[in-house]
Amino acid sequence: MNKAVHIEWARMRARAMRWAEEVDLLEEEMRRTCQSLVWREEWWKVKVDRRGLPEGPQHEGEMVYMLRQAGIQAALTEDFMKEWTGRGWGSG
Repeated sequence: MNKAVHIEWARMRARAMRWAEEVDLLEEEMRRTCQSLVWREEWWKVKVDRRGLPEGPQHEGEMVYMLRQAGIQAALTEDFMKEWTGRGWGSG
């Protein structure tokens, strides 16, 4: 009987350790996702000035498009952080 209890304890301990590892991996994935969204927003903002187009409708249209994309990335970042930090995950 004692051996059976020891085996069951070892199984439960291994299961708990796997769950702890899964939580760590999930938190790292969430951190990287947020970092990626922030990077993408900055990428769009920098892209606005790199085209070097002369002033005019094309330049204005591309600038508006790129700033819109940066705004979308910022909104995604905000929504992502609200969703995950609101659930008590990670430090935010």
